[in-house]
Amino acid sequence: MKNSVLFLYVLLLMVSFTVQAQWTNETGIDTLLTNQNVAAVSGIHANGDRFFSWGLNPSTFMYELFYTDTFGGEWRKADSDDKTKSYASFMNRGDETIYNYVVSIFGAKELRKSTDRGESWSALAPTFGGLPQFFSPAYVYLIDSLFVFSSLNGEDGIFKSTDEGNSWTALSTFDDGNSDKAIGGLFASGPYFFLRTRNEAEGLFRVHKDSSEWKSVLSLTGQDDTYLTTSLTRDRIVAVTDRGIEVSNDYGETWTIFTMAEVGLTATGTLARGMAIGNSVILSFQDSGPGTSSIWLVNLDSNTSTDITDGMVEYDRGSELFLMATGETHIFATRMGNTTSLYKRDLGVFLTSAEEESIEQPDQVSLMQNYPNPFNPTTNIEFVLPQASQVSLKVYNMLGQQVAVLVNNRLGAGSQTIQFEASNLASGMYIYRLDAGGFTQTRKMLLLK
Repeated sequence: MKNSVLFLYVLLLMVSFTVQAQWTNETGIDTLLTNQNVAAVSGIHANGDRFFSWGLNPSTFMYELFYTDTFGGEWRKADSDDKTKSYASFMNRGDETIYNYVVSIFGAKELRKSTDRGESWSALAPTFGGLPQFFSPAYVYLIDSLFVFSSLNGEDGIFKSTDEGNSWTALSTFDDGNSDKAIGGLFASGPYFFLRTRNEAEGLFRVHKDSSEWKSVLSLTGQDDTYLTTSLTRDRIVAVTDRGIEVSNDYGETWTIFTMAEVGLTATGTLARGMAIGNSVILSFQDSGPGTSSIWLVNLDSNTSTDITDGMVEYDRGSELFLMATGETHIFATRMGNTTSLYKRDLGVFLTSAEEESIEQPDQVSLMQNYPNPFNPTTNIEFVLPQASQVSLKVYNMLGQQVAVLVNNRLGAGSQTIQFEASNLASGMYIYRLDAGGFTQTRKMLLLK
């Protein structure tokens, strides 16, 4: 009887990870908008598979921060000592630590830190020493313990801090004194910070975390539509421009261009937003007429495009995406013109090619599905080598972050079984990748605690 109950429980959990074939409206957000008197969804953020949402309570003029561990089924209010601030920028450090930069509705600024994935927060850097008096950061990012702040205007400067924001020093920029060198985005990939200019769309610039010299890595002069992002599963940078989808896998040194015709994209309307997920890119288009807005998934491995608008109901200007946040297994989004609805979709539909890829796969080499699966906390991974080879077997979470190296040496021919112990990891989907003798394959496994 106990075994039957356990089987049913595991089956229900497995069903909860089933790929959603279309976008679904997350009705749990109604609790925030109605019961908590929140005016609208002002922002969303993800840390693992914990999602955050915040918005202004018009009766108190205070911003309320909430989080969910059940993909929106239940929302809890995060502990905060001052809810008069807008949660302007969230930054994951790669573990349970989250930083956010907040701005009070009265103008006060604060850098906060949470070591329990956002349940409680402590204030840092109350004085922001070294920052100009009227400097207002629009973009915040960090690599390791190095923070970089930038404003909307390049001439206002870019600043860095190595002591959690207590003191700041200027980071020299590409700016030549012209007021049109406004900054359109800031992000990090590997050891580099990247930013791009807007208005004239001059291009994409890069600086190493240990340097202060910016280098132009992509010229975008004359490009009308430019949306830059980093992939969640690789150190990949994607720029969507008039030329097409431009991809770099070496931090901007070289680029490959996929034209819209090459990937079979037939969308109409104006490109509103772009976002890279794994080996795919989501492109959201505004209306060119009634009911013509659409959301497309472009697979950069197979050069194919699929309309994934299903489930995203038209509203005012249409279905184009406004805010997006990706966790380990799900993506959440709001639509332009309607910030009182929150949509979600399973990431499996976007990551299939990354999880199941097999490059020049010899028949004699094979990577087996781990067993048991689901598992807690140990599982076995088996693979077969036709001959002695240098072998790499690594485990990644769904954000593409490496969490374990199981093998990194030369192994003899034959069947190999490696035990993976995951007691220090959180429940969720993980990917394990085998590289051996020109063979590469990845599979997914589910840790349930």
